[in-house]
Amino acid sequence: MKRVFRYACVAGALLALVVWLCNPIPVNADDDMDIGNVPSEDIANLLEKSFNNLKGDDDDDRWGRCPNPKDFEFLLDLNIDFVNDPEDDLPPFYQVTGTLFPEIKFELRLPPKKDWSKKFYMAGCGGFCGNTDSFPVTQFTNNLNWGLVRGYASGTTDSGHSSFVVNPETGELENKGRTYAAWAEDNRRGEIDWGYRSIHEVTRVSKAIICLFYGRPAKYSYFAGCSTGGRQAIMEALRYPLDFDGVISGAPALEYTSLVATWMCWIAQAMNGVSFTAAELAAVEQAVLSQCDGLDGATDGLISDPRRCPEINFSGAGLIPGQVAALNQLYSKPVNTLGEKLYEGLIPYGSEIYWPLWVPNVAVDEIPYAFGLIGPFNENFLRYMAFQKDNPEFTANEFNLDAHPALLEFMGKIYNATSTNLEKFKSVGGKIVMYHGWADSIVPPIYTINYYERVVASMGGLGKTQDFFRLFMVPGMDHCSSLRIIGYDDFDALGALENWVEKGIAPKEILASGNTLDDPPQVRSRPLYPYPLYAKFLGGDPNDPDNFAAENDGSVRWDRFRDDTFYSIYLPGIGDENDPLSEGEGLGYFQPYDYRDDEREPLEDGKYIWRVWSPSMFQGVDYPGYNGVFFVEPPF
Repeated sequence: MKRVFRYACVAGALLALVVWLCNPIPVNADDDMDIGNVPSEDIANLLEKSFNNLKGDDDDDRWGRCPNPKDFEFLLDLNIDFVNDPEDDLPPFYQVTGTLFPEIKFELRLPPKKDWSKKFYMAGCGGFCGNTDSFPVTQFTNNLNWGLVRGYASGTTDSGHSSFVVNPETGELENKGRTYAAWAEDNRRGEIDWGYRSIHEVTRVSKAIICLFYGRPAKYSYFAGCSTGGRQAIMEALRYPLDFDGVISGAPALEYTSLVATWMCWIAQAMNGVSFTAAELAAVEQAVLSQCDGLDGATDGLISDPRRCPEINFSGAGLIPGQVAALNQLYSKPVNTLGEKLYEGLIPYGSEIYWPLWVPNVAVDEIPYAFGLIGPFNENFLRYMAFQKDNPEFTANEFNLDAHPALLEFMGKIYNATSTNLEKFKSVGGKIVMYHGWADSIVPPIYTINYYERVVASMGGLGKTQDFFRLFMVPGMDHCSSLRIIGYDDFDALGALENWVEKGIAPKEILASGNTLDDPPQVRSRPLYPYPLYAKFLGGDPNDPDNFAAENDGSVRWDRFRDDTFYSIYLPGIGDENDPLSEGEGLGYFQPYDYRDDEREPLEDGKYIWRVWSPSMFQGVDYPGYNGVFFVEPPF
């Protein structure tokens, strides 16, 4: 059953909002409660009382805790409904929908006061956004209902434009989906709203509404988003560090222009004229698993960390040369004709099971979800969003890897969240939980690691970074859990963030679970550890989380993944058994540590050679079994 309390807000949007929210409807209001439009003279009198001076009085001290009226300066319209019997096992809630200048739609779901946790939860959006979706309560990704069922006042936004377009034949609205980008044609204001402004402005007005509705501000505010939503999380931390106490950034598309233009063109061009049937894809997947799956000690149908794989030999997969050449390009980073690297990303081994959804021309007409979404994302971005001047006829095959990447810089200043200077967010107590699936084939997980390592270098070392920012890599996980097949998709990132912000307990591990490919499937679990640690299998049942331990053993093939232009110095330090004294530039300062035998090699005269990788990264870390620096052996 729904009771609708609707205020038409045009010129008087702010005034009506003040009246309604400052006299909240009781949670036990009767069905026949008489609610009507407040006379304009009463609204004016109330406005004068409340906003001329935001000091409480003897009659009502709510005003002393309400927000600045400027928080409503962009509000164009507002609708308020009470949903008493919602679907999908949701609790009753007040549904607030509105528009901010110029076209930012938002939705805020408010639990009755008795059920409110005194917290605010803002959900991000995916792709090019375009509507205020809500999802089943079991879905974490970009879902305001995830917060609502936990007692949060929860919000989301379409990011400043609509993906709904009128069908000229039927006259009905049709949702063009997350790859639709024609809204951005000659629409710089809309691109700015999508790039960064919409989340901040919706957050600002949502907090104001919450304060008026409940008579107090939210005690804690959190943002959670994946893909574009993951980028939005970091953008908030960079541009508006006071908006949230903590953010969850999943599979973040941080360097958006290079990702969706350059890298996706690299993929699209590799697949131009090439296709894989479902059987051929299965042969590719089997070749990868047969040469890499067991390297982590468990032959379980997933690859825990693709960096540990050798270069896969596809000679026995029955593929033609064009297919092998395409695979070699998919599994490598984009370069121009001079061999210069253009983007720090590649499709990881172990993601093949998800390719039909993302990679063009794979299992088309054979698998229901074979949409090849990299294709439309890339093409629509190139036409309407990538360059300062739009060209609706531009195609991926026209993208010149020598010339066009430089032309992305202008729009990159609007979209990209690549700065590593998070000092302001850290200084105000902000916390970041970042995660990325190792089987993500549309936003390369290796870029996320590269970004995190650059943050570590910028923020003064791993210890200082992990004081406020931790990254968790998730084995087998597809992009934002879009397909849930082999990954450890279920884990409580919000609970980890809450404990960190509210109790000061930093997440040293997060338990994750997923299903096996058995018939019937079995539930398997393992811990996720903050990077650079990973969950090493100790033997026994690989579905039992107790059979894993935190490890960082240095057995990674860094030469395939390391950004050599950033970490360019790999020199051994030479010292005695307990004190590796550096003899070369770039080795950095070593704090006390517990060494392991495999981290040093004896030389003559009691000297040892210590093999280290980027030692300045790992200062000040304290985990069980380690004390100080992690040592990782690079490929000498």
